[in-house]
Amino acid sequence: MFKLTIRTCVAASGALLAMSVGLPAQTFTSLYSFAQQGAHGWQPWGSVVVGPQGQLYGTTFHGGAYTYGTVYEIEPPASSGGTWIETVLHSFGDQNGDVYPPAGLAMGPGGALYGVTEEAGSSSLPQTYGTVYQLLPPSGTSTRWPESILHQFTGGADGEGPQSSLTVGPGQALYGTTSGGSATVNGTVFRLTPPTPASGGWTETVLWGFEAFGPAGPQGTLAVYGDRIYGVTKAGGAGLAGTVFELAPPTVEGGSWTETTIYNFTGANGDGSTPYAGVVVDANGVLYGTTELGGSQACDHGGCGIVFP
Repeated sequence: MFKLTIRTCVAASGALLAMSVGLPAQTFTSLYSFAQQGAHGWQPWGSVVVGPQGQLYGTTFHGGAYTYGTVYEIEPPASSGGTWIETVLHSFGDQNGDVYPPAGLAMGPGGALYGVTEEAGSSSLPQTYGTVYQLLPPSGTSTRWPESILHQFTGGADGEGPQSSLTVGPGQALYGTTSGGSATVNGTVFRLTPPTPASGGWTETVLWGFEAFGPAGPQGTLAVYGDRIYGVTKAGGAGLAGTVFELAPPTVEGGSWTETTIYNFTGANGDGSTPYAGVVVDANGVLYGTTELGGSQACDHGGCGIVFP
């Protein structure tokens, strides 16, 4: 069983008082400033991932050669005190047609980068429901990071509009969420399984589709812990303020996954409301996350949010 104890962690000053961790003293430094000019990107919405040599990889929602966003790398300086160097690895809107990456990246074996786009629209990808993409590091003397579309969402039972970073799970499978879907599907949790000699391509499986009534709009990064998957919905639930959910695998081959709501946010009496960022899990199986609203400190929208374990 998972331990999930909700508590607010916002001080009167607005500072987060979560827990004591063994990090050294931190110094704030601006490594790179994005600008709305040239072929470089701007508006980095998602978080970054750290490469094996200390590089930082991320995305911008706008900018690039085609103005539809980028994947970038920021390399550390060769010597202490030097300048970090930003390089655009990929500009969205090229021949693959996928556009607007709203989230950060996940890193797989060999430095492969995985992410999602909200939309796609070209002669090769005529629909506009979003994609999952892969960028592979350059090979040989090339400096090009080739992009592949691993899955294009149809806007039906498999959902539409992925908005959150992917999670790399067992077997290097990718796990993620979509925020919407058909008239009867209000978001999905999906898995993309790497190619096998028999399949030849990545295989998408919808593990769970949220219905129009109940928990709705799965959002944020998923946590994979053993054979279970954990995440949040930004709306719905018994408190109508979002939920934390668990997905358990089928007990028999070919069976259905089972969704269990393990917490209902209420937004009342210091509780949080509207979780957006997903959850992470520590070595003891404790979930941590945040909510956009709620908590004990008053804001314009009725609460400044909480950090919860």
